[in-house]
Amino acid sequence: RRYDSSSFWDKWYATQKDVPLEWSSQLNEDVMRRVKTILEKVPQPEEGQALSICELGCGSSNFSWLLKEEGYDVVGVDFSQEVINANRERYPTIRWECADALSLSSHFGPGTFDCILGKTLLDCFMTRRDAAKAIRQLLEQIHTVLKETGRLVFLDRTSAYHFIGRGNAEVLRIGKRGMHLHILKPVTAKKEEDVEAAKPNEEKKQFELDLPALGDHLVTRSSGGTGVLVVWTVDDVAKSGDQLLGFDLKDGKGMQIGRPREMLRELRQGPARVLVERSSSSVSPGAASGGSPQHAA
Repeated sequence: RRYDSSSFWDKWYATQKDVPLEWSSQLNEDVMRRVKTILEKVPQPEEGQALSICELGCGSSNFSWLLKEEGYDVVGVDFSQEVINANRERYPTIRWECADALSLSSHFGPGTFDCILGKTLLDCFMTRRDAAKAIRQLLEQIHTVLKETGRLVFLDRTSAYHFIGRGNAEVLRIGKRGMHLHILKPVTAKKEEDVEAAKPNEEKKQFELDLPALGDHLVTRSSGGTGVLVVWTVDDVAKSGDQLLGFDLKDGKGMQIGRPREMLRELRQGPARVLVERSSSSVSPGAASGGSPQHAA
C-alpha cells in the first residue's frame, strides 16, 4: 500500500504547503490530559531537566508543539523529508529528524527516550499486507531506543491489540469518535511474567486464503473488540480457532484490517481473500509457505 512509501508522503505533503493536519481526529484537552497522566507515571528526570519524548510518525500534526508547550523535550520523527523540512520552518525550536520507524536504532542510541508517542501510526501500519511482521519490527526498534522505565503510547482509530497482545488498552472519546489508546511498558528480563507474556508458547503463522461465498456456513465470535474474528466452524474451509485479521475484495483497496462486521458480511457474500493467523502446529505446508490455497464451495 502507498502508506508505507516515503516517496508517496513526500509528494502528498508537497501539495499541502504549510497547512498542519491532524489525522483521524483533532487533539483536545482530554487527550492531552490523559497523555500527561501517563507521563506523570514515568520516572521523572533530575531538577532542571525534562522528559525526552519522541513523536513517531509526526506528519504535520501539532502534537509535538503541544508537548513542547507542556515543557517536555520533544523530538518529532517522520520518514518524509518533505514534512520534516516544513516542520523545521514551522517550529524551529523543536528537533525534527527524518527516520524510518522500522530502523530507529540506526538513528538513535539505546535508551534515548522516556516515552514514544504514535498518533495514527498503527492505523497506517495496519494497511500493509505484512502488517503483523512490520508491527513486530516496529516494537523491536522502539524497545531498543526506549528507556527501561519508559512508556510507549499509541493513539489510533483502529485497535491493533490483536497484533501486539499485551499492554493496557482503552477508548478515548474525541467528539463523536472513539480513538484507541494503547499503553505499553518495555519488557525486561527482570520480569519473567512479562517475558512469558511477550513470548507465546506457540508460534503463529499468517497467510492469505481465497474463499468462496460462505453464507451461513461460517460461525465466528469477536475477539474482545480487537477487530479480529475467531472461527468456530466453517465446514472444513478453515480451522476452528483461526483468527481472521482482514479481508481483500480485490478492488484495489488492498487488505482491510480491523473491520470485523464488514469482513463477516463480505465472507458470507463472497468471494473474498482473508488474512488468517493460525497456530504453527496446525498450518498446512502450502499455507505456511505463504501460498494462497483455493477452496471449492
